[in-house]
Amino acid sequence: TPGTLMVGMPKEEIERILDLDLKAVPGAEGANNHMGSLATTDRHLMDGVMAALRARTLYFLDSRTSARTVAYEAARAADVKVAFRSVFLDDVDEDDAIIARIDLCAARSEREGAPVAIGHLRPRTIEALAFRLPYWRSKGVRLSPLREVVH
Repeated sequence: TPGTLMVGMPKEEIERILDLDLKAVPGAEGANNHMGSLATTDRHLMDGVMAALRARTLYFLDSRTSARTVAYEAARAADVKVAFRSVFLDDVDEDDAIIARIDLCAARSEREGAPVAIGHLRPRTIEALAFRLPYWRSKGVRLSPLREVVH
């Protein structure tokens, strides 16, 4: 697939593809691995990605799609601002499940400060957020853009 970073690519190819991908998203502040479980376990590939992000002063969000991910460590080693996913909101695309994940994330914010939640742009996810976020705002939970959470 065009625009896809693959394990085994030379750093020059990683840079070329990432450059094209980022040009397709003007104003991007960072990047993440929506898919790419295998890619995030490959230190060579992640080092190439982080070098390209560092050169552009972009951050990285590790979606943690693999327990063997090295993306966070590669970002830290390359001095790239980084965060990782704490809660996946809609791996089950059902209203009650999504609301339960929103509640989990809000509860974790008391312990962790700023857990990162990710999800898909799906109708149920949007509806659940619109329904539940006013409740959590009334309890003092604040949403923050990712740029404020990466470190």
